[in-house]
Amino acid sequence: MGVEEAGRVVFWGISWNVLIAFYFLAAVSVAIFAYGFWSRISLWMRGVDEDSEILSGTTRATIFKMMLRDFFSSDCFTAKRVFQRSKARGVMLVLIMWSFVILFLGTVLVTLHHEFRLGFLKGVTYLVFSFTMDVAGLVLLISSAGALLRRYVFKPERIISYMEDGTILVLLFLTVFMGFTVEGLRLAVMPSPNMDWSPVGAFFAIVLKALLGSNPEALINLHLLAWLAHFLVASAFLAFIPYSKQFHMFAAQITTKAAAMRMHNPKKEVGV
Repeated sequence: MGVEEAGRVVFWGISWNVLIAFYFLAAVSVAIFAYGFWSRISLWMRGVDEDSEILSGTTRATIFKMMLRDFFSSDCFTAKRVFQRSKARGVMLVLIMWSFVILFLGTVLVTLHHEFRLGFLKGVTYLVFSFTMDVAGLVLLISSAGALLRRYVFKPERIISYMEDGTILVLLFLTVFMGFTVEGLRLAVMPSPNMDWSPVGAFFAIVLKALLGSNPEALINLHLLAWLAHFLVASAFLAFIPYSKQFHMFAAQITTKAAAMRMHNPKKEVGV
């Protein structure tokens, strides 16, 4: 396959029976996430002070738009408040946040491209996309592992860890790791002349072939198991977000704005 023919392989080696289960469980996962998201916003609206300048009199749709818009503000974009408390934590948070955003948007793009047969992810465009996703995945893999090590191995005395704190990081790490495993097993069975554009996946392919051998049938069976594991872990990660403290990835936009307003107008409390 030359550069011009390069394209995304979606659901390689996955049967229709598995795909039906995939779409059903994916819908359940999204529904659980949406319910938790809606419930958290409803809780905020019930607990807002009457004189709040941020959430008072707003609708859920307005809050949702605020989350998306203010996510790209200078304070949230650079995790300014976190950096003020700890530079190490700030670096890890920025790396995790933006590599996750890139992977999430890339996954959405691939889904839309596949479901609506858009046809633009091919050739050089696809190769650049593939390289970007591999690099973002590697950054997320390393930064989430670093965050786990900092929290449980090289833990500063001021950090108090609970099981919930590590659960989301473990799910995040496993989601990315299993994603690279799936890519590596596919490339081990179907090597591509454009593998240099998927450097991490190519590395996984080399390691997996060295560990597991070159039997195509065995690799295909392992690919299916790895794909199922990747999907289940990713679904658990998505469904768990609204019910964990990591919901702050959405709430931070509002709390950051509230903190800025309190700084400029300390006589008036702004509640969330």
